[in-house]
Amino acid sequence: MAATQPAYAELQATSNFTFLRGASHPQELAVAAAALGLAGFALTDRNSLAGVVRAHMAAKVAEVRFIVGAASTSAAGAACLVYPTDRAAYGRLAGSSLSAAAARSRANVHLDLPISILSARG
Repeated sequence: MAATQPAYAELQATSNFTFLRGASHPQELAVAAAALGLAGFALTDRNSLAGVVRAHMAAKVAEVRFIVGAASTSAAGAACLVYPTDRAAYGRLAGSSLSAAAARSRANVHLDLPISILSARG
């Protein structure tokens, strides 16, 4: 009897929306995840949600589960991955991302998320 492999989902994929780090378009990541037989993948671009719509649409076509995420990096270099679990959390994350981008040049955006956002429900 062959042992079955546990399902695997890549939870830290970076697209070309993360300057100088990611190379693949979000759509390509969805196709690759499906081709590899992954249970799903999360797009966690640095301080941005810029690719999530493209990734979501491509994941639907490729029939692979997509998880919205972001890699939140502070000005001091501390980083954490954040995954909103509902619409309210997505709204808070998107609002923080837009505010940070508006306040700084695109190359130097940092999400200094307050503890209230990180510890909030969702």
